[in-house]
Amino acid sequence: MRLLATALLLWGASPLPVLAATTPPPAEPENAATAPRSPFAPLPPSPTVSSDGRATFRLIAPQASTVEVRGDFPNPYHPATVSLSRDADGVWVGTSDPLGADFYSYTFYVNGTPALDPANAHFKRDAARISSTFIVPGARSAPYAVKPVPHGTVSQIWYSSPKLGGDRRTFVYTPPGYERAKRSYPVLYLLHGGMGDEDSWLGNGRVPQILDNLIAEGRVSPMIVVVPNVNASQTASPDYIQEFQPQGSFMSMDFPDSLVTDLVPFIDKTFKTRPNSANRAVAGLSMGGAHALWAAFRHGHSFDWVESMSGGYMIIPGLGLESSIPANPDIPSVYRMPTAVDPGKVFAVLPGLTPAATAKMPMFTMVVGKDDRLLAQQRDLQAVFSAKGIKADISEVPGYSHEWAFWRRELVEMLPKLFRPAK
Repeated sequence: MRLLATALLLWGASPLPVLAATTPPPAEPENAATAPRSPFAPLPPSPTVSSDGRATFRLIAPQASTVEVRGDFPNPYHPATVSLSRDADGVWVGTSDPLGADFYSYTFYVNGTPALDPANAHFKRDAARISSTFIVPGARSAPYAVKPVPHGTVSQIWYSSPKLGGDRRTFVYTPPGYERAKRSYPVLYLLHGGMGDEDSWLGNGRVPQILDNLIAEGRVSPMIVVVPNVNASQTASPDYIQEFQPQGSFMSMDFPDSLVTDLVPFIDKTFKTRPNSANRAVAGLSMGGAHALWAAFRHGHSFDWVESMSGGYMIIPGLGLESSIPANPDIPSVYRMPTAVDPGKVFAVLPGLTPAATAKMPMFTMVVGKDDRLLAQQRDLQAVFSAKGIKADISEVPGYSHEWAFWRRELVEMLPKLFRPAK
């Protein structure tokens, strides 16, 4: 390149340039730490997990001056940073503090730039964020692992939604043996939260693994689980479709309306279901928790089994209280929402939420982590439910905030309760 640049420069200065032959300087011997690596060269294992739950991360980055790991441990609101140092072989190495048994995600930061772990084939997507993942083994995380048990099938299905004006994608889990079975199955509709999509419960929530394992252990009745995209303005997750489709307003209840009018009839027609409310459940997290209540208590007797995890009830139209704090101009208006609820309006907004209705339901559950910012909303609703005689199992779980660790845990707690005879 130096010779070519010199030729071009001389060409501009003289019509007949004469170039002297040059001998390139002898190449310096390559340092083993900076020599280009073959793409077939093995990478150091990363991460490895010790018996006490410490995760050790390794990365070959010969040109780096700093390498860090940032993850959702010990929890996403108080994440730890693991600083790596370069060892004698030129490999950056760092080890976390002991971690509890769970499913974790992390990202390398090389000179401040985020990167996936090239030695780890396991990753997940949460909205637009893609992270590497690992499991610390133990009792809590055992249901999240892939085990040598019979496996169900996850299908990608497109269905027509007249309510939302087009075809939409949903995932459907069918239990082991479904294809050959002569029987029919109950159905759980499982709804994601804000900024999520139909892949959220699969990649972050470990739904197929949890169902496979709990069914194999006999703890859960075999069931069909439908995992849709609850964003009314999106036909499918943003990693699947080419065109950009914004999530739309958190305040819209168009999807839970379409869940009852469009998706449930499609599933009952297409799969081997038991098409009645006694064999139909709806559950969701955060925004999906509010959608679950809307679908259950504004559409007659569609679901006998209802659960809301960390419910964002302030997004239910007519229930939220506008904040006196000025809106943050950096937050797009479509994502702004009330910050509290007016519990006195809940029965007008959800007319099917009555003592008579809930008395007949085998399950109506509301659960939230004690460190969740939405705890106050659940407590406000719990007070009016108690005063009005609403039958509901309402609980708070210490040690958790608004996070996937809590929603995975609660899924494992909820599934064994579904579609069981009343005690």
